[in-house]
Amino acid sequence: MKRTRFGPSPQQRRTSDYLSRLQRMEEEVNFKLQYLHTLRTQMPAARTEERVTGGDIADSTARRAIKIQELQQEIGQLYAHMDAVRRETEMFIRTLPDLRLRSLLEMRYLSGFKWETIAETLFMTPRSAMRLHQRALQTAHILLTERRALS
Repeated sequence: MKRTRFGPSPQQRRTSDYLSRLQRMEEEVNFKLQYLHTLRTQMPAARTEERVTGGDIADSTARRAIKIQELQQEIGQLYAHMDAVRRETEMFIRTLPDLRLRSLLEMRYLSGFKWETIAETLFMTPRSAMRLHQRALQTAHILLTERRALS
């Protein structure tokens, strides 16, 4: 008797998580950019570019200036890491043998398209696009498993 399952399998979830890394990083960068914007709008105009170093920092403006510098560094590091993750994800998706599966995964995980846009682009219904996505995740999981076994 075949068991009916709702939702993606654990393997498909892991594969989806692997492919979704870039989207999660973009969300983190956007959050940090919003926080940076908030800190900058709270700073007096004359002190935003001033370098604050050492000593007793009792002044909230000085603490904000330090936090702004730290956030700028974190964001720069995240952008560099995002570039590496994007290249890795692109290279992995290119290993899929089926063009439709590759296209779907690129649209979903690299471009962040919604299901309706993906479906329209692939000339199918959103439900069919989601089914194709499940097949793409299954294929991607097999490739990931093979790749890990070789390393």
